[in-house]
Amino acid sequence: MNYQVEGQKAVSAEGRDSELAEDLLLGAIAIAKELNWRNARGQWNVRRVYNLYSKGTLPIHHVRGLGICARKSSLRNFFSALDDRVSCRPDTATK
Repeated sequence: MNYQVEGQKAVSAEGRDSELAEDLLLGAIAIAKELNWRNARGQWNVRRVYNLYSKGTLPIHHVRGLGICARKSSLRNFFSALDDRVSCRPDTATK
């Protein structure tokens, strides 16, 4: 299907869907795998994912009918923002 709005190029709905599907992480296991979080026994640390979800620390959501999910791009942006905050701190080591 192609959708076109006045003055815009036609966009394929299938293209947008596949981009979202590639960016979407469904379930705590998928999120733990993306972040490479394993517990002491080497299993994917879903407990950590649920803990951080319940605290609202990470951009992880619960969608009715889907369960717990996150976007890869949102997780990357979250951690990039943390890096930016650290790099903006004044250097206290030179005092």
